[in-house]
Amino acid sequence: MVTPYTTIISLVPIFHQVCQSDFIDKRWIDVLKETVHPYAALDWRNTAFSQFQFLSDLCKLANETVKDAIDQFMMQFFISSNLPTETEFSTQFNEILKQFSQSTKFYFSRLIAVERLLENVDQPYMKSSNHLVQSFHPNLVAHVVSNKTNRTNSLNFVFRFMQNNDTNSTFTDCVCIVNPHCQRPAPIYNYDYDSNKNSTYTISYMLPGWKQSCSPMDSFMLSNFECLYSVDCLLRLLRHVKTLFILTYTLITRVSWYEPRPLVYNSTVDRFYPDMLIRDIIADIMIERWNSSTSYKKFYENCAPTHCTYTKRVHIKNFFDAIITLISMISGVIVSVRLATPLFIKLILYLWKRIVKKRSEEQNHTQQELDVIQLKFFDKLKRIIWKLLTTSINTIFSLNLFHVRDFSSNITRESAQGLGRWSTRLYIGLFILINFIFILHNVIESETTTNSYDQPSISEYHHLVEIHGEKLQCSCSNIASKYETFIQIQPKHYEICTSPFVSDQWQMNVTRKLISDLFTYEKNDYRVFLLAHLKFLQGLCRNSMEVVKNVIDQFNSTLLITKKLLAKKEFDESINHIVEQTKSNVPIEFINLFSLLLIVYHGNAFISKYQSNYKYVFPWDHFNKVYAPTEPMIYDNNCTCGLTSNCTTQAGFFNQTNSMDFIPVQGLKTGCLPSESFRLSTLECFYNQSCLNLIQQYTNSTGIISSLSFSTNESLINKTVNELMNDLFVESWLINIDYLSYFNQCLPSFCSYTYNQRYNLLDLITFLLGFQAGLGIVLNWICPRTVQVIVKVYQYRKKRSNIIHSQSIEKNNPTTEQTSTIETNDKRNSIQYSYRFINVCFIFVFLTISLIHFTIFITSKASSSNVTVDKNMMITKRTSTTTKTETITSTEGA
Repeated sequence: MVTPYTTIISLVPIFHQVCQSDFIDKRWIDVLKETVHPYAALDWRNTAFSQFQFLSDLCKLANETVKDAIDQFMMQFFISSNLPTETEFSTQFNEILKQFSQSTKFYFSRLIAVERLLENVDQPYMKSSNHLVQSFHPNLVAHVVSNKTNRTNSLNFVFRFMQNNDTNSTFTDCVCIVNPHCQRPAPIYNYDYDSNKNSTYTISYMLPGWKQSCSPMDSFMLSNFECLYSVDCLLRLLRHVKTLFILTYTLITRVSWYEPRPLVYNSTVDRFYPDMLIRDIIADIMIERWNSSTSYKKFYENCAPTHCTYTKRVHIKNFFDAIITLISMISGVIVSVRLATPLFIKLILYLWKRIVKKRSEEQNHTQQELDVIQLKFFDKLKRIIWKLLTTSINTIFSLNLFHVRDFSSNITRESAQGLGRWSTRLYIGLFILINFIFILHNVIESETTTNSYDQPSISEYHHLVEIHGEKLQCSCSNIASKYETFIQIQPKHYEICTSPFVSDQWQMNVTRKLISDLFTYEKNDYRVFLLAHLKFLQGLCRNSMEVVKNVIDQFNSTLLITKKLLAKKEFDESINHIVEQTKSNVPIEFINLFSLLLIVYHGNAFISKYQSNYKYVFPWDHFNKVYAPTEPMIYDNNCTCGLTSNCTTQAGFFNQTNSMDFIPVQGLKTGCLPSESFRLSTLECFYNQSCLNLIQQYTNSTGIISSLSFSTNESLINKTVNELMNDLFVESWLINIDYLSYFNQCLPSFCSYTYNQRYNLLDLITFLLGFQAGLGIVLNWICPRTVQVIVKVYQYRKKRSNIIHSQSIEKNNPTTEQTSTIETNDKRNSIQYSYRFINVCFIFVFLTISLIHFTIFITSKASSSNVTVDKNMMITKRTSTTTKTETITSTEGA
């Protein structure tokens, strides 16, 4: 039974009201785009346009992501061999919908998390609006570089990261490459005639709930929508925006003023609070409610069950069935005794006479005659057996089981005795024939037998499996069980992800003295990229751990649905296959997210603030009113970052006193982007104490850190970080499958096994005894009437033959030809009547035997009887040795 999800599931998600509000309207975003404070770089209005544009794009992305996920989800089918109950149906689909919502939210949040990680590691440079370089961002500084060879000068552009004291930050000196969560409240500066005249711009309003951070995206994520809900705050914000909009308005843009309406919070409906961080709202993919519903009615209509069954434990026979069986057996015994007693008595009398005669002969004969008799014992035994047979046959032929009252009242006693003997012969012949057919039928035809065991324990179940093997079938009381009840999955992550190398403290220790003057080193000096690599390693480990945890949580909440108890071997194979399939699918999605964003970075040619992929070039003689062009960096094997992003070279330190002195760092590489070069590096340095000492020496870091131990897995050293990402940084998976817990969850109500049995001698004898009464009644009624009909037909034919013969004699002067013709016709008619009589007798006997045989077959199967309830419904009862199954069949079922 296959049912599409579109038939039984409805999903209409409701997004956060901001995604349907005026704040993502193009008219409002256009107003913010033209609202820029020309002198106060930190004014919130300078970045408001990019933040609300990001909000609009984020709503669209969430909407499209959810829509695509729902479309793919609705393409699936619900497959079930039997119709589940409404409770089972609701339980299964509640778990299915829960997993769907969790997986969709997790995918969206991972996409945002990976983007933020790459933005923090690769530091793509985004030019600030109106050519303003804001705080937290590195300053783009130009230096004059002289070429002594050709005596030309050029400008060399470098980025410098500024330090800012921030009490809300983790560190006293907050730098974005160290802490991407650097933040402070978002101010709005005054802008009027007096401030312009005196060039004094002070903060006129601190915007509640809004933060300034390293990038517009970070600022947005660390803020909340508190001000958009407050009428007073929104009025003040609009007043400041409108003031700046009027002062900076130009006729060229032709943008009209637009005033958005505030958001309205309803505590009974809205799940998101006004002061909830936007990053937490995004973690829930900005969905207030999924509005999911399932229809069991539509599922039932689509299923259109042809029949329904239920099993009930009953006794084989009730009190009345036992009484009926006892009566039928007594009747059968009476008939059998009635037939056998006369013959048995005659046999006893005959044997008694023989014994008496033998004793008298022994007294009258000598010992020699006795010897002769003993020699001829076998001959006498043959004669005795033959005599017994002839006597039995004569007795049978002379036996009369019927009385005069069994025939017509107008016949004589002598005729009734004759008819009685013929009826007895027919009775015995049919009786033997029918019983022989029945016995032959039961011996040849096999019978399917089912044995059941109620609520077996685990030890009893194992014992039954050893005896019956795959024939044993057990029905579960609970058909749906969560994997977490009988499976424990414990991932063992690589040591690097639990080591101090991914801690914030060690990162600060090793880079503390580099941050103040990071770009004074050579561009290829590893001190420039060390912090980025450590941040990327930390982000990869955290993301992989979260992905693994999410996969395990989803796997544990998945339902294993089985109506039958799985055998241990089959259970282990099925679970291992599902686990291996899940393990192989997860890294693909994880890698695809990174690859997608790296392709976007490379395709759009975002220049990194490290200038590792592109660099600005500026001829000295073209300084005025020109744009600084960029050119791609070139690495080993003439690999250019303009064509591919995976160009790398050996990472190392340059001696500050002698720039030609290069000390390589084992296993690590630098390249176009810090993230891409680290993916192509190995972690050899973290397993080598000398390499770690080298890093500490050139970074002037304090503290001692020990290298990792590779005694457990030496092959890990030569693996690239990209290969570790393919493993989700998981060294091994510890999987514990508990079959006992699965058995207890299934809680089999009963176990049964079915086998084919030829015949059971005791059942055969019991049925024969019970069958004789009915068979005797039928034969007692049929045999006298059959013989009487045959005799009447015979007498009629004989009488007619005599009449025709008399008429032929009385005729005068018959010719020879006429006489011959009449005799020939009489013979033909006699033969024709004989054939008809024989055919009628044959058909009658055949129909009788067939009817009796059919009755025997139905009686022997006597396990089903149909009772019609109405035109459309029928109840069928099937009774076996220990169970009763009632089937409700619908004639309208498809």
